[in-house]
Amino acid sequence: MTLFEVLGTEAESDCGPVRIDAMFAALPPKRGESRASTRDNFQGEVTDRHGRRWQAIVVNDEARLLRRIS
Repeated sequence: MTLFEVLGTEAESDCGPVRIDAMFAALPPKRGESRASTRDNFQGEVTDRHGRRWQAIVVNDEARLLRRIS
């Protein structure tokens, strides 16, 4: 699976399954160093089953919702 094939797939979150809609090129900096996104570890936008959009960190098909976008 390539990096962009992740778009449209689902990940599990605290509020149920979410669909991955967008990926950012880099993760938030950790200890002052930038980190590139990978297929298994990235920051992006997800949509829950109620249509709400969230910014999230996705690691191995588990989404940690950071903040609601809409």
